[in-house]
Amino acid sequence: MKKTTKILVVSVLAMGLTAPSHAFLDKLGESLKKAQQGGGGAPSAGRTGSDAAAGDSFIGICKQVLGASFKEKPLTEPAEAVVGRYFKVGPDIEPKLLAGINRSYQGSIVNLKAHIPDIHDKTVRDLAESFNANPSVTMLAQVIRYAEAGDGYRDGDKPSEKTEAQTLLALILMQYPELAQNKNLAQELLKKSSLDNSGLGVALIARAHLFGDYAPQNINTFSNYIARASSQYPVKLADQTIFYALEKLPNWQYRKQYLDLLNQSQQMTANFNRQRDAAKSSDTNKRALALMSQGKKIDELTLEALGAGPRMAEIRAKAEMLKKEGAGEANLIEVAANQSASYKAEVEALLAKNPKLDEQAKSKLAEANKLMVENLNGMKAITVEVALKFFSGNIGATMESGEHINRYFRDACSVGRRKVEFAKQTGLPSPQLPATALAKDL
Repeated sequence: MKKTTKILVVSVLAMGLTAPSHAFLDKLGESLKKAQQGGGGAPSAGRTGSDAAAGDSFIGICKQVLGASFKEKPLTEPAEAVVGRYFKVGPDIEPKLLAGINRSYQGSIVNLKAHIPDIHDKTVRDLAESFNANPSVTMLAQVIRYAEAGDGYRDGDKPSEKTEAQTLLALILMQYPELAQNKNLAQELLKKSSLDNSGLGVALIARAHLFGDYAPQNINTFSNYIARASSQYPVKLADQTIFYALEKLPNWQYRKQYLDLLNQSQQMTANFNRQRDAAKSSDTNKRALALMSQGKKIDELTLEALGAGPRMAEIRAKAEMLKKEGAGEANLIEVAANQSASYKAEVEALLAKNPKLDEQAKSKLAEANKLMVENLNGMKAITVEVALKFFSGNIGATMESGEHINRYFRDACSVGRRKVEFAKQTGLPSPQLPATALAKDL
């Protein structure tokens, strides 16, 4: 089914959900018939998602955790003062921002990174990726400036830059509930943005009423909001939430209507099955550990290429000592993430010296980078699977390990960028994967 057809049926759903079932289905059938005849319908939103050039596999894999360029807004007061209007600012806020960015939740928000693709305004989407890559007071002050003084221009029924920045600020407040000055601030911002057609804002309010964490739990209110979320353009979070409700709310009064909608859209059916399959997967941690083990070997090959040969025994001994501290898959994943951070520090220290490589060393680095891209692609697929488990409510063993898997992927992408840049400086080509092999985003 064409994308325009999906937008049409969701739009019809938004208009007709409160009508009796037969009237809803009549409207749905009429809109599908018009779409098949090529008449009417909303245009595609033209979203690019992780639209990195296919020629740069590394950027395509790591884009969301590497950040993006955006135009900074001037601050009229210190960054700490700006941030203090919404967050508790103390001497330890920066470490808390960094540590908390990898957490996931079972509720209104899953995690910031998972929701970034649903931010409709490109400038704010880039801003969100930049904060996700560098969660700091300086970046947080920029988010707040955009939310308070962003461009209010609306392109038709689409949300403005300011509106989407308010949604982003609400997301960050929900990512760090312990730092929020007031728990109600997030919902206040979402109410503003939802009134200005932020589909993500509407979907988050719907989830708040579904889970009862940021608003009173009320399935009727949830149903009304979730029907509105994709009325202007597709919102993945709305679909993911509908899939959750179909699985977890067997007596949901609109269940049959949404199942009928699924049957009309091959893409929605595929996404529904993908979320359900992720929930059923029981070996996520085991596969993550296998990739992390490969990652350790890749790190060692990189260090050898950069001239750390004499220190390899010491580095390996330290890694083995860390490994002995682990017991159980979740704990072993945490150990692997800590171990990866140690390798990252070693690699960055060596790269800072701008070492001169002979041909043998260049060959090792090229091989290490090729293996790194393949490994990161696998780890990205794991992070997506973990997120889908949270969306589905079937978290299982990933409840404890998810944060460490996210941290591992972020650290590996961070040092990976330095390695790829250094390789380019030495005349080595960037490692490539076929576009069809790249792990899918959410």
